[in-house]
Amino acid sequence: MLLSDVALREGDQLPGREYAAEAKVECARALDDLGVPFVQPAFPASGEKDRSVVAELAGTTDAAVVGLASEAAILRRAAGAHGVALTVRATGGRSAELSPALDALLASAPDVLVSFGLAGALSGALAPGDALCPEAVIAPGGDRLAVDRAWQTAVADAAGGHLVSGDIAGVDSPVTQPAAKVALASRTGAAGVDMESHAVAARAAGAAIPMLVLRAVADGAGRAVPTVALHLLDADGRIRWRALPRAVPHIRTLLALKRESARAHASLHPLADALMRAAAAR
Repeated sequence: MLLSDVALREGDQLPGREYAAEAKVECARALDDLGVPFVQPAFPASGEKDRSVVAELAGTTDAAVVGLASEAAILRRAAGAHGVALTVRATGGRSAELSPALDALLASAPDVLVSFGLAGALSGALAPGDALCPEAVIAPGGDRLAVDRAWQTAVADAAGGHLVSGDIAGVDSPVTQPAAKVALASRTGAAGVDMESHAVAARAAGAAIPMLVLRAVADGAGRAVPTVALHLLDADGRIRWRALPRAVPHIRTLLALKRESARAHASLHPLADALMRAAAAR
């Protein structure tokens, strides 16, 4: 007896029901592990989401680590539009999820490993929405880990050259106050900061896999980020309603951060498109 699963494909046809791309990929792989010989997870002609699902299951060309599900969705749409095989892992901003995510991505031996998402500015010359394609990551211990120059050049060319190329600092905990940002900039010479790129760079170097960082500035060097802002959203970017009472005293700052984050997310779309155009051309 042979089993053929069509639930992932047909389930999307039910009114009011839709599978997330990541859920389809995970379910399809689980069915494959169970020995189901025929799995129909998606219908590529129906749109970018299903094309990205099929491309990811067909084989990985690129792999990316992101913090939020919304960032993963941006990458998957771009990959589907350009027919690039891509595997994405979202950590939900949780440091404990970063190492397992990298284990899974590196197991597929991708052509390039990308750290993609939002960043904070350390340079006063950067504004929310500015796109970063750094030359290197400065690790917490001070090591400078260079990105792959060929990939950086290809993405910058695909983006029309409108990218900031200064170094980015990696940290293990959020840098939320202007004074701390100034101190980190002075110590590292970096233009921006994030919490994933140093781990991505170190693991990519250990596996001899090309690495790239693509980030968009969410908070400026002079912006103080209230502690409550770090806990206001869940891993999927949804509001944690129980945290709202503590947010009330910071409402003006939080609204400003929301506007700045929206500008950063808008910049991620052309960044993802540039990455996929560069990947498709290789």
